[in-house]
Amino acid sequence: MNLLRREFLAGGIAAAAGWAALRVASGDAARHSAGTRKRSRAPSARSRPRGNGLEGKRLGTIFNNDINNILAASSGADMTAEEYQRAVFAILDMKPGLLAQNVGMPDPVIYRSAVATAWDKYHEQVTRLVWPEAKAEDAGRQAAAMRKLLEADTDPLTLAIAACRERGVPIVASYRMNAEDFYQSTTLMSDFGRAHAQFKIPGANCLDPAVPEVFAHRMEIFREAAERYDIDGIEFDFRRWYHMVSNPLENHPVLTRMVCQTRRILDQVARRKSRAKMLLGARVGPSLDSEPSPFRH
Repeated sequence: MNLLRREFLAGGIAAAAGWAALRVASGDAARHSAGTRKRSRAPSARSRPRGNGLEGKRLGTIFNNDINNILAASSGADMTAEEYQRAVFAILDMKPGLLAQNVGMPDPVIYRSAVATAWDKYHEQVTRLVWPEAKAEDAGRQAAAMRKLLEADTDPLTLAIAACRERGVPIVASYRMNAEDFYQSTTLMSDFGRAHAQFKIPGANCLDPAVPEVFAHRMEIFREAAERYDIDGIEFDFRRWYHMVSNPLENHPVLTRMVCQTRRILDQVARRKSRAKMLLGARVGPSLDSEPSPFRH
C-alpha cells in the first residue's frame, strides 16, 4: 500500500469500521476464534516485541483504529471475547506494522480502570441525550457489549493486545485528546467531567489541561495504562479535534510538558518491565496555517 502516512491515517478509521462490521456480521475469520477466551488475558512480558523492532522508522504502516467501531458493529448484549477478537484479527489481516488502538477520549476508556470512567457507564444515556432519534437497540448496543466483556473479566484493550501478541504486531494505546464527539454533552461521559464541568475550555466542550487538576488526572490515566497493560507505548491524537488547551499561544507549553512527562513515565515503566523501549507518538495537523479538520461544528 503505497500511501503517504497522512493519507493512510485519514482513511484508516473508516477502513477499520468497514472491516470490523463485515467480519463480525459474517463470522468470517472464525478460524481465529478457537481458544480466544484463554488468550483474553494479557500475556507475559516475555512475548513482547523488543529493542530495535520498535524503532520509529521501522514500524511500517500504522493502523489507527477507532475507539468504538467494533462495539458499534457488535451483537451488543450477546458480545463475546471471541466475537471482539475476530474483528481485531480482521484488521491485523491487513498486516499493519503497528496497531494504534484508540482507547480513550482521554476519559472515558474502553478498558478496566481505577482512574478513568468505563465506556459503558454513561454511553447509552448520553447517546440518547445527543441523538434522541436513535433507536433503542442502537443507543444501547455499545454499552451492552462493553458490559458483557467486563462481566467476562476482560475488555477491548486486553483482547486487542492478545490478538496483536499472537500476530507479532506492536500495539500502542492511542488517546483522542480533548475529544468532543458528544458535542455539548461530552463532559457527561466521565465521572471526572461531570464533577468538574467548571474546568471546560471557554467556548468548547472539553476540559482544559492548563487547569492543574485536569492535567494531573490525565497523567494518572496515562500512567495507569502503561503500568497495568501490556502495551508497547502510547499515542496522543491531537489531530481529531480542535481545542487542546485554553489560550494556546500562552498555554502551549502545557501540552509539551504532558508529552515530556509521559515520555518519562514510559521510560520508568520500560525499566520496571525489563523492556528496551516503549513508544510515544503524537498525531498533529499538517500545518499551523491550515484548519485541523475539513469540517466544523
